[in-house]
Amino acid sequence: IMDWNGAEDRKELRWMTYSDTAAFIFCFNVTKLESFKAIDSYMEEVSRYVTKPKIILVGTRIDQRNDIKAVKA
Repeated sequence: IMDWNGAEDRKELRWMTYSDTAAFIFCFNVTKLESFKAIDSYMEEVSRYVTKPKIILVGTRIDQRNDIKAVKA
């Protein structure tokens, strides 16, 4: 398991960990639209290096989806 957590300073190294990966888990914060939109760039990146990648998309903070303070923060 590799957790890159959006580490832009290691962007050039990420692809090296993809070759033997069985599945990718992309997590996003359901209270932040930009978190969800960022998934596209990761999916494109993985698709450049892996043929037919298996991707699991996980929404986090689902308990806060109706919390106005969390959504606006």
